[in-house]
Amino acid sequence: MLSELIVEYNSTQQEIKRLEEVKKKLKVQIDLKLSIMGESKYEDTHYSAVMSSSQRVKYDSEGLMSVLLSKGYTQVELCTPKLDLKKLETLVANGNLDPEIIADYAVVKDIKTLTVKEKK
Repeated sequence: MLSELIVEYNSTQQEIKRLEEVKKKLKVQIDLKLSIMGESKYEDTHYSAVMSSSQRVKYDSEGLMSVLLSKGYTQVELCTPKLDLKKLETLVANGNLDPEIIADYAVVKDIKTLTVKEKK
C-alpha cells in the first residue's frame, strides 16, 4: 500500500513538473500577445488576465562582504553565519554605510507575474 502511494506521488510530481513547463510557455505567449496589443490586461466574458512586472534584487554577498571588511566593518556588524542584509539596511538607515557600496554588488531581476481569474 505504501509503495503504491509513493509511486502515485512520484507520478503526480512528474506531471506537475510537466504542467509547470506548459504553464511557463503559455505565460510567455500571453505576455508576448499582450505586449503586441500594448496592453497589460485582458478581459472577456469568462476570464480576466493581468500581466504585472516587478523587480527582485540579488546581492553578490561575497564581493560585498569583501569590500565592506576592507573598509573596516567587522563581521559582527555585518553578519550572522552569512551576510545579514537586515543589518546592512540598518547601517544604511542610520547613515553609517554608503548605499552606493551595496548597489555595486546588487543585481536587479525583472519578474513578470500573470494573474488569471475566472469570472463568476
